[in-house]
Amino acid sequence: LRDPADFFWAAYNFWSSPADAKIEWRAGAWTNEETYRSPEHAHETLRAGGKLFNYHFINYWRRAADRISDFRDVFGAQNLLALRTEDLGDETTWRRVADFLGLPPDGFDGSLIASKTNSGASFASRGMNAVGDAASGAAESGSMGGLYEVSGRRPMLC
Repeated sequence: LRDPADFFWAAYNFWSSPADAKIEWRAGAWTNEETYRSPEHAHETLRAGGKLFNYHFINYWRRAADRISDFRDVFGAQNLLALRTEDLGDETTWRRVADFLGLPPDGFDGSLIASKTNSGASFASRGMNAVGDAASGAAESGSMGGLYEVSGRRPMLC
């Protein structure tokens, strides 16, 4: 499972929330140039212990291990396959999925396996199979160390 603090910082910088001013919020909307994000605001959101709306990002992941245990208890460990999202672009992972489901591995569309929706360190690099140039941050967004355009490319406070 992803580190809860890392997930919070990524989600905080990527998803908009009903608490955002200046934007018309809708479920699943991404942050944009009008969205305010900063390491200080994220820190205060966490310190507020759930009194500020953006806290739901980390609160959701805090319970992830319990939810997986609940699924294991209900369905049995042999009927549960946990995967990391970042591994879904790897054919080896899809062979594991095929084996788990008892399906032929060649039944998965190779173009979908190779597809990736980039959360994007920059606004321009977001979207399905978005790549962008080195200046956009898309080329190495997974290794950018949690620096996002929306929060001024400043790191999370620790």
